[in-house]
Amino acid sequence: MDPKILTEAGWKKIAVQFKIKDNGLQRALANYDKLGDDEHDNCLKGIATVNQLAAGLKKAKDVAAVPAALKYLTDLLNAAEAEAREVAQLKAKAKALDEKADILEAKADAAKAKADAMEARAEAKAADEEAKAGAKGGDEEDEDENEGGDFLEKLKKTLKNLKTAKDDFHFVICHDKPYGLVVSKTPISSSHKKQLQEVAGGSKKYLPPGRCRMEGGTKLIFEMEKPPAPGFARILQKWIKSSTGLAFKVSVGGQSDEDEDEKATGVNPDLETSKSPSPEGSPEGGKTPVAGKEEPPLTGVRPHSNSAQRWDGVARTCRKTSRPCRVN
Repeated sequence: MDPKILTEAGWKKIAVQFKIKDNGLQRALANYDKLGDDEHDNCLKGIATVNQLAAGLKKAKDVAAVPAALKYLTDLLNAAEAEAREVAQLKAKAKALDEKADILEAKADAAKAKADAMEARAEAKAADEEAKAGAKGGDEEDEDENEGGDFLEKLKKTLKNLKTAKDDFHFVICHDKPYGLVVSKTPISSSHKKQLQEVAGGSKKYLPPGRCRMEGGTKLIFEMEKPPAPGFARILQKWIKSSTGLAFKVSVGGQSDEDEDEKATGVNPDLETSKSPSPEGSPEGGKTPVAGKEEPPLTGVRPHSNSAQRWDGVARTCRKTSRPCRVN
């Protein structure tokens, strides 16, 4: 097949040579020649237009009278038909390739989505493991606060940290000799009780766990549901001082070491400092009691009385005889 037969130039030469009136075939061939090879739909439409116009010219009288023009149009129609088959095949192949490409792209997208999902799960798992490791590390750190040969040093550090802590700490106390104390940021666990048992020489006589805090930076407050035996606040205060070197005031279950000191001495420092001597030196008219010597109480028995008669210091009468009695 002549490659120029489906071109504007081939038909234009025949039409001019034989003075054939063109019906638009020349323009149709020119438009078809401008189409790209991958414009399959437009090419098929262009070929259909060429076929229609070429078939119409073959029926024209002036063309039928010119054998060369008639032959040219016949060859043009055959070439157009062959061209249409070839373009249709190319279109089908292109469509198949496009569909295959779409399938491959869809598979690639699915694979990418799967990879992204796996990566997201891996990142989430790593983050979860990191969080668990951090939490475990924190628990181990809290457990290590009171573990090992330098247990008392770590307890000392924990008690110091309690001064600036915003939240209460947790504690468990051994209330039997040689005593012991564990303080932790985390709730008391079996490992904490095991540490306490080691510190307390194997003793398991520990009070129920509670919460503790620092008041004013100088007083340790240990809160618990059931208070310990009287005097334990003082014992714990001495144990903390001798074990860690930290001198804190201590309150355990509402019992304070200061109150216990007051009971032991029989003197209330607050009351002693608040007293001021009377103008006469004493309530009884000026005699200041000698230290260590107590004034005899008004018991109802007259001092230095052999008859043990009941004595009313106000009325100065003998209750037995109702007569005035001499005041010694």
